[in-house]
Amino acid sequence: MNKKLRVKEYYDAHAPFYDARYENLQNMKYRIVLSITSSQLEGPLLVSDLGCGTGNLCRLLSDCAVRVVGVDISAEMLKIAKFKIRSSNVELICADVENLPIRDEMLDVVFCITVIQNIPNVKMALSEIVRVGKNRSYIAISTLRKTADAHVMVSLLEEANIKIESVIDDTHVEDIIFAGQLQKYDNK
Repeated sequence: MNKKLRVKEYYDAHAPFYDARYENLQNMKYRIVLSITSSQLEGPLLVSDLGCGTGNLCRLLSDCAVRVVGVDISAEMLKIAKFKIRSSNVELICADVENLPIRDEMLDVVFCITVIQNIPNVKMALSEIVRVGKNRSYIAISTLRKTADAHVMVSLLEEANIKIESVIDDTHVEDIIFAGQLQKYDNK
């Protein structure tokens, strides 16, 4: 069985008790990410949470964005998200990060929290994030510390034209968080 299918089946099976087990850990990461991206979350924005799971970050983002697109590979996680999120400005899509059903250069801000370690082809996923992000869009990505090499991740992000502005490696949080701006075009 391939990795993508294993990840989907894992999250489908764990969806009913995911929040009970992980909501506090995830919310800690969301608070950190939102604190470093708060200046980027002003104005009429189209924001995406890639790997949105049960929708906790989407729910937070719905208060500051015109439109939030949550994407997850697990239909069961999305069912819970749909039940929890009552905001009309949130759209949930069942898809994977390597093949996003989003038009080119649509997103102002992209979040991808605790997802990268589950993706079979990280370069393909980053390529998709770059494709759907606008030039100069803000990108926040995290990965589990236990599976990450921060230097390798920074290299991958910079190779994808994401100029890293912050790396947060707080041992009280299980993730390393990377945030920066997409530099698609030379803005001389």
